[in-house]
Amino acid sequence: DYIPSANQRLLFYKRLANLDEPEQLAEIRDEIRDRYGNYPEVVENLFRVMELRRALIGSLATQLNYQGGRLSLTFHPTSNLDVDRLLALAAEDHRRFQFSPEGRLSFAPDHTDWNGLIDEACELLHLVG
Repeated sequence: DYIPSANQRLLFYKRLANLDEPEQLAEIRDEIRDRYGNYPEVVENLFRVMELRRALIGSLATQLNYQGGRLSLTFHPTSNLDVDRLLALAAEDHRRFQFSPEGRLSFAPDHTDWNGLIDEACELLHLVG
């Protein structure tokens, strides 16, 4: 309902799906706000998901799960992860961070809310990517 034209919605969905740089997301946010006014929370949630999606694609993560109070990330074998940094994180706090030989990183996030989980996942992906 926020963007009344189906064609315009599809255009913005396509642009969001093809983000290459974080700055592009900010530009789209500003453009949407300029055209249609302040956006509702569901639109902000879409922006957050696209931010996470871009970080996952950039690090070649193939799976993200949240279960039992832990976030789990699985990476493609050709991912450009800083394995030394991952191992250092696991060694620093082995209860919070665990890295398996299969390429799965599991960690206990500090937050349990939607925005906090996305922030922590993106921060970690940027740190080890």
